[in-house]
Amino acid sequence: MILGIGVTRLLSSAVMIVRNRTDFQLDLLPLAWSAFVFIAQIQFWWAIIELSTIMKAWTLASFLALLSMPLLLFIAAALVLPHEPRPRDLDLRDSFQRDGRIALIALALYNSIACAVDAAWWSRDFVNLQGAMLIALAILPVLVFFASRRWVQWSITAAYALLLIVSDIEVSPSAYS
Repeated sequence: MILGIGVTRLLSSAVMIVRNRTDFQLDLLPLAWSAFVFIAQIQFWWAIIELSTIMKAWTLASFLALLSMPLLLFIAAALVLPHEPRPRDLDLRDSFQRDGRIALIALALYNSIACAVDAAWWSRDFVNLQGAMLIALAILPVLVFFASRRWVQWSITAAYALLLIVSDIEVSPSAYS
C-alpha cells in the first residue's frame, strides 16, 4: 500500500508539472532523479513477488527491513519533485537544490537496505561486478547530494543512469516461477 501511495505521489507531481509547464522553469536533473525513483518503485514491486517463496518465517528485523524500503521510496517520491505549483517551487532547479536533493538520501538508504536484503535473503555475493554495481547505486545519490557543481551532479547522474540500466538487466530475473 505504501509503495502504491509513493507511485501515486510521484506521478501526481509529474502530472502537476506537465499541467503547469508554462509556469515552471523545467530542469532535467530532478526529472531524471524522479525517473530513477519510479524505476526503483517498480523494481521493488517486481522483487517482492518472490518473497513468499523465500520467506517461510518472518522476524521483526526482516519485517522492519521490508517495511523501511517502501517508506524510503515514498519519502524519495514525495521530495524529488514539488507537489504543488507554489511560487517558490516554480523553478525546478532551485526546488531540487532546496528540497529534492533530500530524496537522494532516501534513495541511497533504500539502495543500501536493498543490498543488505539481497545479501541476507537472496544470498547475493557482493564480491563481483553485480555486487559492485549495487553498492555504487547506494553511493552515487549521496555524491550528488553533496556535489555543489552542476557538471559534477550531471556526471554522477549519468553514471547512475547507466548503472541502473545495466544492473536492472543483469540482476533482475526475467520471470518468477
